[in-house]
Amino acid sequence: NRQGWRVKPPEATFYIWAKLPDFWNKKENGSTSYSFVKEMLKSCRVLGAPGVGFGNAGEGFVRFALVAPQSQLLIAAERIGRWLKSTVSRK
Repeated sequence: NRQGWRVKPPEATFYIWAKLPDFWNKKENGSTSYSFVKEMLKSCRVLGAPGVGFGNAGEGFVRFALVAPQSQLLIAAERIGRWLKSTVSRK
């Protein structure tokens, strides 16, 4: 959330289901969640699961498993935040 992407914290699990940022409108293979995850991996070296992989209702979301140490999760959040800010400035 501090990086500018509003994500609801999980209540009883170690997964986060994050709605894709509003500005993200790329489609690849018919899926915005797939193209988002692919670009995030390429740009940030952070991997999430495209929501569409969990069914049509998951499209437009990415799922993160919070299983790494907190220090690594903070680094990942910082990388994602920098990437999103640079992506917004290019649009």
